[in-house]
Amino acid sequence: MSCPSAESIVKTTVDEALSRNPGLGSGLIRLHFHDCFVRGCDGSVLIDSIARNKAEKESPANKPSLWGFEVIDLAKARIEKACPRTVSCADIFTFAARDSVTRLGGFHYAVPAGRRDGTVSSMLEVLQNLPNPFSNVQNLKNRFGVKGLSMDEMVTLSGAHSIGVSHYTSSTRRLYPRQDTSIDPVFAAQLKATLLITTLVTVVISSASSLRTDFYNMSCPSAESIVKTTVDEALSRNPGLGSGLIRLHFHDCFVRGCDGSVLIDSTARNKAEKESPANKPSLWGFEVIDLAKARIGKVCPRTVSCANIFTFAARDSVTRLGGFHYVVPAGRRDGTVSSMLEVLQNLPNPFSNVQNLKNRFGVKGLSMDEMVTLSGAHSIGVSHYTLSTRRLYPRQDTSIDPVFAAQLKATKWVELNNRPT
Repeated sequence: MSCPSAESIVKTTVDEALSRNPGLGSGLIRLHFHDCFVRGCDGSVLIDSIARNKAEKESPANKPSLWGFEVIDLAKARIEKACPRTVSCADIFTFAARDSVTRLGGFHYAVPAGRRDGTVSSMLEVLQNLPNPFSNVQNLKNRFGVKGLSMDEMVTLSGAHSIGVSHYTSSTRRLYPRQDTSIDPVFAAQLKATLLITTLVTVVISSASSLRTDFYNMSCPSAESIVKTTVDEALSRNPGLGSGLIRLHFHDCFVRGCDGSVLIDSTARNKAEKESPANKPSLWGFEVIDLAKARIGKVCPRTVSCANIFTFAARDSVTRLGGFHYVVPAGRRDGTVSSMLEVLQNLPNPFSNVQNLKNRFGVKGLSMDEMVTLSGAHSIGVSHYTLSTRRLYPRQDTSIDPVFAAQLKATKWVELNNRPT
């Protein structure tokens, strides 16, 4: 009686959002789960922080990975025009999660309403209540049991996370380098077959829509053209930057997936990826990414991730330097974790032999063809002579083809920035 159009307004808003970006469906489901598991389904995750209190939004479990707030805000604004001060955000959350499930191919179910919006929101309560993503079954049973939820309900709620994408670290840490013996062997084999890293693309486990070539068609249609213009300008001044941008993207993707984590600066308590001897001081091209990000930010604020800008820039560098043009799907999210220690644990060693390279790429789910493609991309630009001469002098490495070795010896080494190159 009080607002008969409430559910239809929410459904229309959700349908519009998911038609532009189906990935938002998983965001809305997760948003509702993270709200309900802390203080009950009271919309408290929407509350902003104040000077004396950091709200739930600020928890590392929520920021910056929790998304879909704009859909809830729009639905609320539309309902307010039709039924002012009547429908709670808590109920809108619940309707939106249900409509996301339906829109993404799940079943439709009735949602009882009548929730009241909470007025308390504390960052500290989030990690005290939400299940840890690395919990074992017993810990999950305990955490869900405290909330009065059964094993069946735990599996149902956890299974809802199979919509969308998952960071590969959530699974590979139990598969590599040694398989967790508590995982069913058949299921482990299925996981290994599912974990894919396509060349220069984010590592994801995807059961629904994730990366799409039209991802920014509605939200920022000029994103790719802005990156291309920025790359073209930079390479017209210094073509060598192209190899730098390709290598920058590779060094980002090979550590934690293509998440832009190589851009993160160190803090007093953490040395970031930038500080690794594999990256510093040889990694360059950051200023091109920064400029592209600043230009996009003026046109489409808080919309395009640095991870996607990296990917566009690498592609545009390949094209600008005479390679072919290829379509780049978008939808990557920027990471918030960056550790110097993880770089050498993941990147291939420049002095590796073929078997070591096969093993290192194989762990990432990459084939020999993909290894050659990615390694071949390093043939753009220049190489420090120490990477080759140690296998040529004083005694030639017998594993090198003699004809190729003669070609290397005949190559003219030049001084570049006072460094033999």
